[in-house]
Formats: sequence, C-alpha cells, structure tokens
Amino acid sequence: ILTMSLGIEIIADVCELLSTCVNWMGLGIQLGLDYSRLREIEIERHLNVSSCRIDMIAAWLRKEDKVMKKGGPTWKQLIEALIVIKEIHLSEKIFEKLMKQRKVSNPVRSEKKKRRRDLSTDEKRSVKKRKKEMKKRRKSSDTDSDNEEREDYKQTHRYKKRNVIYIESGSDSSDDDDEKEEMTSKVKRKIIESSFDSHESTNIKKRR
Repeated sequence: ILTMSLGIEIIADVCELLSTCVNWMGLGIQLGLDYSRLREIEIERHLNVSSCRIDMIAAWLRKEDKVMKKGGPTWKQLIEALIVIKEIHLSEKIFEKLMKQRKVSNPVRSEKKKRRRDLSTDEKRSVKKRKKEMKKRRKSSDTDSDNEEREDYKQTHRYKKRNVIYIESGSDSSDDDDEKEEMTSKVKRKIIESSFDSHESTNIKKRR
C-alpha cells in the first residue's frame, strides 16, 4: 500500500491528512515540484495556505514537473518528504492511519489468517487425539502382556505341582514304599527303646 501509485481521485483524503501542514512549499519541493510553479500557486491564491496546499497536492498527484524522478505520487514518497521537512509527527500519523486502513480494508487477508488459525487448531486437536489413542493402545497391550505372563506362570506352577504330586504318589514307586516302611519301623523301634529305657530307670530309682 505504501508504494501504490496515487491518482487525483484521492485528493480529498490527502488534503485531509495534510490539513495541519503549514510548510506546503517545502513539502512541494521535496515531492518533486518546481519552485517556479509553487510561486505561481502562491500568487494566484493570495498567500492562502490551505488553498496553496490543495493546488500543490493536485500538481503532485497529476505527476507534474519532476515528480516521477522522485518515485511518483505514493504514500512512501509523501511520508519521506514529511520527514525531511521535520513533520515527523504528521508522517507517523499518516503511516498509522494507512496501517489501520490496510487491516480493515483487506478482508481476504484476514480471512486467510483465520483459516490458518482454524487449521492449526484442528491439527493440534488431531495430534492430541492420536496421542490419546496411542496411550490407550499401549495400556491395552501392557495389560494383555501382563495377563499372558500370569497365565504362563499359572500353567507352569500347575505343571510343577502335578509333577510333585506325581512323584510323591506314583504307582511305580515300589522302592520308595519299601524305604518308607523301613523308616517307620526304625522310628517305632527307637520309640519303644526310649520308653523301655525310661521305664527301667524309674524302677531302679524305686528300688533304691
């Protein structure tokens, strides 16, 4: 918008923006207008500042004299000329107004930005959904693996128990039965001998 070429149709807007500019002749020289032309305007308008300023702006927008050598009638050229003649506050005011108009008068760009925001929010939501799904899958896989390990442990434990029971109470363990009988007989003998010994000792004490 700053480098856009301006035409005579926007003279009213430019005059409104430059309504506080008193040094119209210095501004005209910086914009590329000849001093002789500016002097003619001053004589014709009888030193009326507002009228002289309007004629100067019209000559600038019509691209007279050396305006095109300065870059042509653009907002950029006008702002730079105002800075040169020390009208910095006015140049800043024009720049801010142009930026506001640009934001308001460009609905296509604002719509594009809105769509980008919407797309970004949608992408964020999809990423969040994917993360949640991945977490659920991991949890389900972990639980499944835990269940499988438990089942394997149970099966192995049962197998061990069965083997122990089979070893302890097997039908083919005749030798084990014989060994058990021998052990029980030995134990019985020891019990009998110990009881006999204790009985004998009590009798001896009574005799004494």
